[in-house]
Amino acid sequence: DLINADVEEVRAEYSWKGALEYVCGRYGLSRDEVVWGSMPEQTLRLLCSKLVGHGLQVGGFVGMTHCYVAHHLRGLGGSLCTIDPNLVHRGVVNPFLIMGDMARRYGLLGNSLFVLGYALPQMKLMCGLGILYDFVILDGNHSYGSVMDEVVEADRILRVGGYLVLDDIDHWSGPRSVYEDFPLGNYEKVVGDKRAGLLTKVGESS
Repeated sequence: DLINADVEEVRAEYSWKGALEYVCGRYGLSRDEVVWGSMPEQTLRLLCSKLVGHGLQVGGFVGMTHCYVAHHLRGLGGSLCTIDPNLVHRGVVNPFLIMGDMARRYGLLGNSLFVLGYALPQMKLMCGLGILYDFVILDGNHSYGSVMDEVVEADRILRVGGYLVLDDIDHWSGPRSVYEDFPLGNYEKVVGDKRAGLLTKVGESS
């Protein structure tokens, strides 16, 4: 019924817990799978103490992170673009459509952009268009090689002084290894918890 739904935004009052209950209730999703596949509220609160401006997220799942960050940015004049290939993930079919419905429900369509596709070609396209972001959140493929490829492309579209976020450094060896021994010398670690790490770009790569 998403295709036939009224496109007017609902603007329900947003909260992380409320969004979790909504998405699980409406779509019959496992609460555990949504929680495990999304950043915890405390991690998002920590990250958003730094994140401002216009950002890019790689990997959206059902939109828990997108909605939290976009809601935070809305009052600051910022925006969030999320790239996602809409693959079945954690048993959820059409997560891309669910993410869009979440943004509609919480009145976030005005500062949200959703790009259906794989991260690397889309980031290369953005680079070719000269787009620069104030922050990039990486939560895509979790193999070491894939995370490294995304870091390299993210660096090309992240402005100096901007922030790079690596998610899932707790239970995925790929992101954790990249974060612990970060390979680019033009970044410094700023803050993080067991789930995600935040780095700032202090200069252009050599």
